[in-house]
Amino acid sequence: MFKTLLLLFFTTLSLAQSQVITGVVAEENRKPLESANIIAKPLQEKASLKFAIADNKGRYRLELDKGVKYEITVSYIGYVEQVWITTTDDASITHDFILQPTGEQLKEIVIKHLFKPIVIKKDTMTYDVKSFANGNERKMKEVLEKLPGVEVDKKGNVTVQGKKVTKMLVEGKSFFGGGSKLAVENIPADALDKIEVIDHFNEVGFLKQVSDSDDLAMNVKLKADKKKFVFGDVEAGGEVGNVNKGFYLAHIALFYYSPKTNLSFIGDANNIGKRTFTFDDLLRFGGGMSSFLSGRKSFTNLYSFASDNNEVVQNKSQFAALNFSHNFSNKLEISGFSILSKVITASQIESRNEYLQNSAIAFENKLQKGDNRSLLGISNIKLNYSPNAKEKWYYNGQYQSSTNDLNNTINSITNVRSSVFQTLNQADNTAIKQYLEWHKSYNDAHTTTFVVNHAYDTNKPQTRWFTDQPFLTGIIPIQSDNTYTIDQIKRVQNHSVDALFKHYWVLNNSNHLYTIFGNNNGRSQLFTSEKQLLNTNGINSFSTAGFGNDINYQLNDAYIGVEYKFRIGVWTNKPALYSHWYFMQTEQTSGRRVVEKQVWLPQWTSEFEFNKSETLNFNYKLEVGFPEVSQLADQFTLQNYNLVFKGNALLENEQFHSANLRYSKMNMYRGITWNAMASYVKKENNIRNEVILQGINQVNTPFLRDNPETNYNVNGSFTKKIYRFNLRLSSSLSWFNYLQTLNGVTTSNDRNNQKVGVLIKTAYKKWPTVSVGYTKGFSQFQGITQSKFQFDSYNADAEFSFFKHWTYKLEYENTSNTNANQQRNFYDLANTSLRYQKKNSPFGFELSVNNVLNTSVKNDFSFSDYLISERTTFVLPRVVLFSISYKL
Repeated sequence: MFKTLLLLFFTTLSLAQSQVITGVVAEENRKPLESANIIAKPLQEKASLKFAIADNKGRYRLELDKGVKYEITVSYIGYVEQVWITTTDDASITHDFILQPTGEQLKEIVIKHLFKPIVIKKDTMTYDVKSFANGNERKMKEVLEKLPGVEVDKKGNVTVQGKKVTKMLVEGKSFFGGGSKLAVENIPADALDKIEVIDHFNEVGFLKQVSDSDDLAMNVKLKADKKKFVFGDVEAGGEVGNVNKGFYLAHIALFYYSPKTNLSFIGDANNIGKRTFTFDDLLRFGGGMSSFLSGRKSFTNLYSFASDNNEVVQNKSQFAALNFSHNFSNKLEISGFSILSKVITASQIESRNEYLQNSAIAFENKLQKGDNRSLLGISNIKLNYSPNAKEKWYYNGQYQSSTNDLNNTINSITNVRSSVFQTLNQADNTAIKQYLEWHKSYNDAHTTTFVVNHAYDTNKPQTRWFTDQPFLTGIIPIQSDNTYTIDQIKRVQNHSVDALFKHYWVLNNSNHLYTIFGNNNGRSQLFTSEKQLLNTNGINSFSTAGFGNDINYQLNDAYIGVEYKFRIGVWTNKPALYSHWYFMQTEQTSGRRVVEKQVWLPQWTSEFEFNKSETLNFNYKLEVGFPEVSQLADQFTLQNYNLVFKGNALLENEQFHSANLRYSKMNMYRGITWNAMASYVKKENNIRNEVILQGINQVNTPFLRDNPETNYNVNGSFTKKIYRFNLRLSSSLSWFNYLQTLNGVTTSNDRNNQKVGVLIKTAYKKWPTVSVGYTKGFSQFQGITQSKFQFDSYNADAEFSFFKHWTYKLEYENTSNTNANQQRNFYDLANTSLRYQKKNSPFGFELSVNNVLNTSVKNDFSFSDYLISERTTFVLPRVVLFSISYKL
């Protein structure tokens, strides 16, 4: 099939001739005008408008259809627009534009051509959608994929010039907490007017100069005819052919935007493995914390609601979400969202495991079947009050509740015995989070911020294990019985109150001084209890054998800091120094323990702006990390059928250096985009589990050691437009060195990964959209043993429009894995669809096929410190759906 897709790709090559015009846009003294807009408007029918943007040297490049007469207009803010008409048929010519100043430097010129494909202004880049879309796109995702420098992955994450979008806005308002997947997969393409990308985004306008935010926001501007009207679409589909399996899809997305009130509703129900939002989005939904105090971890486990769900044999998902905002006045705005999600899944995984001991290897064949039912509800409300232009108040409150019911069966076969384990787990989680922010600008020199953050969550999982014979013999105090039932009760509570005050002092345009005072207080309680339920109705408590925890944990961090920001030309630096006073206290059966320490933590951030489209950023921090309550609980806890964990009451903090370097460049003249990032983390001392391994049975205990760990990561991408194609090269490299103690023997481990990829994609409106890619990956592990594996992945996507109203799509992926013994496994997956929709008709009809090849399993290899695993995951079968959509 891949050869067929390659043939389809190369048959899109055209013999059409083109004319290339290059030159320079400058002012009278030949100073280049970076980011000047060059627009070529055809003066005859059946030819498309072309555009270019001048680079930092003022250079531009236009690729025009040969034999077509064009009116070329050049514009730049503060300069008189210049027009040139060309009728030449030469293959390439050079023409420079020298613009004259208007004398009105602060006013924007009214340009005859209202549309500019891309406008770059300081930290904001604006795309005009109609310059890139061809009208066949259904959703926002398909439009974004056609914008220069913008990428959307299969999980709905958006990156611009290699930097991830962290905040999604529609008409300047947060869209479902700012997550990207709900926006890109639900907002109709025909509603989009412009896409704004805002770097260093800050909700508080007067803080942008001083806050040094690293957020990248994407703001969707809607067409005028979509405002004050309800728009969106409704879709329903059912299985074609094998109706006994009962596959279905129902989806609704409705939007209403007006100057004062915005409403969005998204509903979805399906059993074909389609997930409405990603785990990253869910973390954002469940955040509920101020961005000024976002370092604290969330203890609520929400992964089951957004994990990859095509790797299951059954999936039923129901989702409903409402997002709203209303301006009561020009001073007060209220906004919020509510989400309800229900997920029912069934999974089946086969694993062949090798447990590596110092002088022996234990083998295990494992079959795991699981049924999971999860229910989640989140409600969030936010008040935005601006008493005047120099003051801002925010209040945000969130309530979150979830339940998870798991029924898991494991059939474990080793060289010693064969056992069947059944696990029933029920977990109820509740969380309340709220914060208050106050920002005030007193004058041009002084601004302050005050933030208070409060969070409370409780988790009450209950677990019951059933098995037909004894397990973890010699590790847990199990009594002989006909069958074995173990009960575990766990209760976890976390409560935190954090506060911060920050003063911004602008000494002058090139020097700022910031002062910070803060305190973070967190308290945690953990209770665990295990017992065996005997067939005689008796109880065998594990508490007499060192099981069962009851611990109270408090960690307080009081700190002060000073940051000095200075600029030298295009180079901006901000060194910082913080002093932290830590107070850590634990109370448990073994006694009370108090640790107090003072730590100096330096930081440094630096940005070098070569020009508007080329930057280099550097960040360095010395950080500390304290243990979680479960790591300090010094009694045993049963975690699963072959693992027992015992905490360590003597743990203190880790300390580590972290640094990263990021480079990005976008050159429209050469059609080149560069993105590269390198990161480095070195732990001077670290908390790592020491493992006792007996066959497949494990006992893990964390220890704080003065053993350095080093982690390097390098990744990058290069994109080049060649004729009417985009070529993309990417790579990702990582090196991780650390010490691991297994059965009392400490070894140095190296875990390395390398990945390179190439992708070529058509970039011409009149051609079908076709992309073909190849990725090669390598992984190596060296420690008590040596292991390695590699993978090869081919992927292809195609979209063809024909007969005006028909659109055909095809996605194909082929992946093969090879281990150190040259054993190979592979799988390939394909999805396809055929859609019919007249341009002005609200109705659309689609026939889609998921898993066209009816692939039943996916295979992969993996390794860890002491485990090499070959895994086979069963997936959903072929699904043929016919759906009807109605566009409002």
